[in-house]
Amino acid sequence: MQPKLDAMSGFHIHSFGIVAEDKNGDDDYIKAFPAETLPLAKGGRLADIKFDYNVSGTDHKGVAVNSNVKGVAYVVAQYVAIGDGNRQTAPNVYESETVLLWRYANDDKFYWTDLMREPTLRRLEHIVYAISNLKEKGQKFDNDSSHWFMFSSREQKIQLHSSKNRDEPVGFDVTFDLAKGTITIEDTNQNSFVWDGVNGDLSITMNRDINLYAKRDVNITADNNINLHAKVDIVNQADNNINSTATNALTEQAKTIAMNADQTLNGQAGTNLTMAAGAVGSLQGGGGANIAVDVNADITGAEVNLG
Repeated sequence: MQPKLDAMSGFHIHSFGIVAEDKNGDDDYIKAFPAETLPLAKGGRLADIKFDYNVSGTDHKGVAVNSNVKGVAYVVAQYVAIGDGNRQTAPNVYESETVLLWRYANDDKFYWTDLMREPTLRRLEHIVYAISNLKEKGQKFDNDSSHWFMFSSREQKIQLHSSKNRDEPVGFDVTFDLAKGTITIEDTNQNSFVWDGVNGDLSITMNRDINLYAKRDVNITADNNINLHAKVDIVNQADNNINSTATNALTEQAKTIAMNADQTLNGQAGTNLTMAAGAVGSLQGGGGANIAVDVNADITGAEVNLG
């Protein structure tokens, strides 16, 4: 028997459809009125229209028979992602939108796809696209074994997700939370970057280092305070100079403060220069180096040795 190479597929467009009621959440099924095959009855919403037919006749024995047939003005159709196989959610179609209804031969099961842009009818949506991150055959991928992108006006969120099921060292999530006004970048090691657009805050949390590099300047400015805190050390180091300037006061406090200069250590005060020690305070210079103390008023201290 020769194959019929010119045979047409039995899967075909059955009719234009009119959505009878809003699609339910992430469900693949809708109720749609097949506009080309059923007469459009009057009676309000398509989902509420009912058909009621009375048929009279005789059976094979010639006995009169009356039959009553009830029906609705819509068919139930399942979404099929024709040419859009990476889409994981059916379009959020709403009442009165236009769709295409598909059918295989005369089978009583119907399928649907969206057809056109109808911005006056389309409302909140939830769309997810995904690509599989599974290598082995015979498994079904899910949110933890795929890389996926969600944009949802229904949930007021946009999110990009990467999985780590194939021994990737870390997984990432980038989330725009439009309801809270935040942008979050986080990974599976609890490193995170949080931009709070409502409160004007930026938070960065890293398990190890944060490095900033610029070929010219790095400028940090705050209208209020700049607070630096470390559990071990804070190190200031420059190949040339370190300059500290304050309009009011510059205060350094510690159990020990060490100031070392290979050549000159200068201390100047317009009024008072106070150096106090509970026991002995000393300024020492040796090997021909200089100790210069320039004071217009007083030098005070418990006991200060200039050597």
